[in-house]
Order: sequence, then C-alpha cells, then structure tokens
Amino acid sequence: MSYTRKIKNKVQLLIDDDTVTGYQIERATGIHAPTVHHLRAGKMKIENMKFKTVMLLFDYYTQIEKQRKKEAKLNEKD
Repeated sequence: MSYTRKIKNKVQLLIDDDTVTGYQIERATGIHAPTVHHLRAGKMKIENMKFKTVMLLFDYYTQIEKQRKKEAKLNEKD
C-alpha cells in the first residue's frame, strides 16, 4: 500500500470517528468545522483537499492514536 493511500485511510478514520467532534478537529488543526462537516457529509473528498490540510488532519489523527495507545497501556496495568 502506498504512503498516499495510508495517509488517506488514516484521515478517513479520523473523519469517520464519532468520538472526535468537528470543533475538536478545528481547535487542534485550524481547519474550520464546516470543512470537517462537508467531509463527513460526503460533500467534499479527501483527494480534492489541499495537501497541507490533509497533512494537518493526518498529524492530528496520529496524535489521537498515540494518546489512545498510551491510555490503553495505562488501563492494562490497572
């Protein structure tokens, strides 16, 4: 699988994640919540977004993923 496809898949996971609000994404990335809404509603495609925007979403997903793994390890120890 190409790096481009991996990045797109991770961004799609973020967009599909109901536990992360558009507001949270906006605060963390600077991407306006309506843009996130358009992605979630299917009115906009990841492929048509600017590279910078896609990378901001990818980086945020990576942060969330690391945090969740860290929390899972802590819960595992309990």
